[in-house]
Amino acid sequence: MTCVAHLVRRGEANASQRKCGMIKVWGRPTSINTQRVLWALADSDIPHELILASATMGPNGHVSKGGAAFGIVNTAAYRAKNPNGTVPMIDDDGFILWESNAILVWLALKRAPEVLCGGDPRHLARALQWMSWTNERLEPLLHTLVMELVRLPEVQRDPDKVEKARAAMLGPLAVLETHLERQLYVAGDRFTIGDIPTGAAVYRWLVFELERPEMPNIAAWQSRLSDRKGFRTHVASRDFHLSG
Repeated sequence: MTCVAHLVRRGEANASQRKCGMIKVWGRPTSINTQRVLWALADSDIPHELILASATMGPNGHVSKGGAAFGIVNTAAYRAKNPNGTVPMIDDDGFILWESNAILVWLALKRAPEVLCGGDPRHLARALQWMSWTNERLEPLLHTLVMELVRLPEVQRDPDKVEKARAAMLGPLAVLETHLERQLYVAGDRFTIGDIPTGAAVYRWLVFELERPEMPNIAAWQSRLSDRKGFRTHVASRDFHLSG
């Protein structure tokens, strides 16, 4: 038995754990990486507590506009657990983990394998493929767009950066559009954690309402994702993407 299969089967045996054991999550609702984790937790009915934490955002928006950040991430106690001072981070019964994709894999293996990867290592591997793709191909461009369109004061925004990022997004989106001609979800014909980072990233792009060609396969996939509890609760609100 492979180590992944072993973990998946162990997760199936302990499926009841989804209903018990509060997971602490440090992050913020407007962080797309935090949204990934909250989406998975909501879809899996895993009890959790969100602790607001950030070095750059606070109750009044981005610190570039003069407001205070939620903080916590620069404290010695937090840095002892996560030396990067980033969000999200979780504490699952004493098991500390940071980086959103790693957290999604943990949840898929330990807490909710049937919901999040179908209990199949092949689904999990393909999901990881698209999660890495999202981080490398979409997220850097989305970061530019959210800063230039939403978070920076208007006098600091650069329209040239927006246009370059917009144009650069079209290439990877065309790849995804072609991929979704053949299957319902990124890892196959069932939902997996692979749809969470990819789906949230593409949704944020759509919320920005920038010029783009018609992409019917992506539109149909987004419609399927919009039916999921985690998406509706933690991603769908435009305020999560347009609040600066």
